[in-house]
Amino acid sequence: TSDGYVVETERVETDLAEGEARAPGRVVAQGPQGRIESGSFRAQRVEPGEGTPLGGLEPGEYLWFEDGFRVNWTPAPPD
Repeated sequence: TSDGYVVETERVETDLAEGEARAPGRVVAQGPQGRIESGSFRAQRVEPGEGTPLGGLEPGEYLWFEDGFRVNWTPAPPD
């Protein structure tokens, strides 16, 4: 991204009608503040007024790192 984040995986499956993307295998995401590794990943957009099977989530974009994960985080220095 323009913010310096990179996500790597072998395969991504998308459902544009549902606003969903999945990476069924290993995922590595790295950026200025750290790194996340997981066994799989999914992302979904929930639109306002949309009935959702996701437990009534508020509208927005959601990310799930699943099947085991490791996070290395480096906090930004205070301003």
